[in-house]
Amino acid sequence: LYSIRSRPHDNIPMGDGYVPFFGHMLNVVRHWNDFFDEETRSFLKLDHRRRAYYATSMPLRKHFIFMVDPKLIDLLFRLRFGDADKGAEIREIMAPMFGKGIFVSDGAIWKKHRSIASRMFTVRSLKEYMFEVFVDTTDAFLRKCETIQREQGFIDLYDMFNRLTLEAFTLIAFGVPLGTIECAPQEVKFSTSFDEGFQICTKRFFDVSWPLQRWLNIGRERALNVHLKIINEFASDIIAKKRRHFEALQNRKKETTTADGDQDGDGDENGNGNGGEPGE
Repeated sequence: LYSIRSRPHDNIPMGDGYVPFFGHMLNVVRHWNDFFDEETRSFLKLDHRRRAYYATSMPLRKHFIFMVDPKLIDLLFRLRFGDADKGAEIREIMAPMFGKGIFVSDGAIWKKHRSIASRMFTVRSLKEYMFEVFVDTTDAFLRKCETIQREQGFIDLYDMFNRLTLEAFTLIAFGVPLGTIECAPQEVKFSTSFDEGFQICTKRFFDVSWPLQRWLNIGRERALNVHLKIINEFASDIIAKKRRHFEALQNRKKETTTADGDQDGDGDENGNGNGGEPGE
C-alpha cells in the first residue's frame, strides 16, 4: 500500500484538497458530480499573474496538471505539440469514444488523420459550402430559439448549441441533415449518449476500479455499453444514408450515360450517328 500511495508532484504546486497517502482522491469523490465546477473554483483562487496552473495527485502514482495560462497552452498544443504524446493510458481510457482517431493518436497515425481532416478545411470549401451550412444552421437555430422562448418562456442554451454543432458538422462531414434543431426540445438520444459516454470515459482517469467494472459489466461501464450502442447505431445510420445517396447518384449517372449513348446510336439509316449529312 505504501508503494502505491499518492505523492505530491515534484515541481508543480498541488491544488486544494490534497491529503497525504490519498492525494486528491477524497476531493474527487466529494466533487464527483461537479468536478469541472471545482476546477473552476480552484483556478479562481490562484493569482494568475504568478501562476495559472496546478497539479492533482492520485494513488498509483498518477498526476494530472490543469492549466489556464494561454502561453503554456500555446506551448503544449502548437509550439511543442510533437513532444506531448498522449500515451497508452489515454488511448485505452478513451478508446470506446474515439477509437484510434485524431483525438487520441500520436506520431504517424495522428499525421495521417490530420492530413485527411485538413482536406475538408480548404479555403474553397469554406467559401463555397461550409459558410452556407453555418448560415443555414444558424438561421434554423435562431428561429427555433424564438419559438421555444414563446412557448416555454426559457431556452436551454447548452442543449441548443449542442444541436447546432451536431447539425452543422454532420452536414459538413456527411452531407446529411439530421433535423436535431427542428425537433427541439425533444431529446436527441445520440447527443445525450455522447455526453454521458464522454463523461464516463473521463472519470476512468480517477477511478481505479473501472477495469473490474468493465470485466464484470457493472456500474458505469455497463451504462457506457448502452450509450455506445446508441452512438454506433446513430453513426451506422448516417453512413448507410450516405451510401444510399452515393448509389443513387451513381445510378442516375449511369442512366444519363446510357441515354446519351442511345441517342448517339440513333443516327440516320446510313449509319451516320453524328447528325451530319449522309456520305460525309
